[in-house]
Amino acid sequence: DLVALDIRGNFTDAGLAHLQNLSNLEFLDIQNSAVTDAGIDALFGLKKLRVLKLPDRITDKAKARLRAALPGLPADAFSSRIESSRYETDGLRSW
Repeated sequence: DLVALDIRGNFTDAGLAHLQNLSNLEFLDIQNSAVTDAGIDALFGLKKLRVLKLPDRITDKAKARLRAALPGLPADAFSSRIESSRYETDGLRSW
């Protein structure tokens, strides 16, 4: 099962709907995508998410909706300081 995903480029809100079945996803990087606030609700079912890198255009209001829907998200889940390399080198080996 996929636990980490980094999506870049012309990935839009419509594409988020295709992630809904990735129930084991813990790390999702969509910061370099075309995703907007309108598509964020598609992530509500990803209950195992621990890191979620979002595009800068995502508002605090949308982030609050995500926090309400995903109470398991750590306080720093939206932090851009969390490096993908931690998951690429440390985390993925243990998964």
